Amino acid sequence: MVKSLFLSNVSNIINRNTVILPQHVGKNLTVHNGKDFVKLTVLKEMIYYKLGEFVKTRKISTTKISNNKTLKRKKK
Repeated sequence: MVKSLFLSNVSNIINRNTVILPQHVGKNLTVHNGKDFVKLTVLKEMIYYKLGEFVKTRKISTTKISNNKTLKRKKK
């Protein structure tokens, strides 16, 4: 017998290419983003999309400027 990945209410999924089918609506999944698992609840609007489209794999980097330093423009 072949066991389905979606038999239980919560399951870990490493393959982000998996297509979401109508029977998966309402399930809680944890999808691997390359570093750790991200929680994802499947909604009706997600049907026939891939799981990887809903999980970010890259971290948004921001540059912090300390209060002690001020940016000065050079006069021409």
